[in-house]
Amino acid sequence: DEHDKFCKLKDCDGIFVQVNYNPFKEDNKGHMGKKLNQDNVIVRFEFWEMIIRLAVAKHMSGKHARARDVSDAIGFLLGEQIQPNLTPEMRMDPNMFRRERLYTREVDKVLRAHYGLLRGTFHFYKLTARTKGLLLENWVEFLKDGEVMHGGGNGEAGGEGKLTMREAKQVMVWSRMYRVEDLVSKDKADACSFVEFLEAVGRAADIMSIPSKDELHDFGCMSMYEYSNMLKAGHKPLERRPSDELGAVKTRPLEARLELMLEFIWDTLVERFDATGKKQLQKKFEKLTGIKAYTG
Repeated sequence: DEHDKFCKLKDCDGIFVQVNYNPFKEDNKGHMGKKLNQDNVIVRFEFWEMIIRLAVAKHMSGKHARARDVSDAIGFLLGEQIQPNLTPEMRMDPNMFRRERLYTREVDKVLRAHYGLLRGTFHFYKLTARTKGLLLENWVEFLKDGEVMHGGGNGEAGGEGKLTMREAKQVMVWSRMYRVEDLVSKDKADACSFVEFLEAVGRAADIMSIPSKDELHDFGCMSMYEYSNMLKAGHKPLERRPSDELGAVKTRPLEARLELMLEFIWDTLVERFDATGKKQLQKKFEKLTGIKAYTG
């Protein structure tokens, strides 16, 4: 607020510098805390410190300060300056998707049916990361190779309904469990585990524009892969469903969307890696990673 004597933009910039200052290159455990806590970004505990400093500057500075206690100042800041300006995706509770969409017998059945390829894919795409988990850039590479995100495949032909970079990042962030310590290792700070990867795949299926089987049949194709090829050939895409929008009420169960999306990804990766089918694709991933996926 440029009309606020103690909380102008320059004051906010100063607070950012204050909370982000890190005089140590390594923490007492020998990990590269400096590398994980970069100078131009803030981690979670620094974010909370910045909220406190902003609240004090905004509501406890000067002779006309509204709050006498830091807790009151934080309440004013959150309730009056921050909460009214939050976008719908910022207000989302990650657990709601888990309870209402993901944690069902039907979704579990789909994931188990594709477990071997999912496991092989996870290990293949994290090869370059040299971490136990999958980094954001590996996740994005997987989405692009599978042509469920803009920028994958042979350009943007037939790209309607694909995930944007913003959605891809949101999906990964929402799928990761909370960490107690941000600076112990890159795995805990930035990477997602295999279980979190499965959740991210489910979330991607829930917001990607995926026609139903009946819609695909009426369009003249039997699968999402055929549909995508028809769009690349110049056919007009189906109209995006209102339920595909982020935060919209869903009209189809997740397992139906998930099954169609996974089959599309596998068909796309089979072509990309010059495999004869899903079984050979899985064997290629296993050979490259040296990890054999359990398929029982």
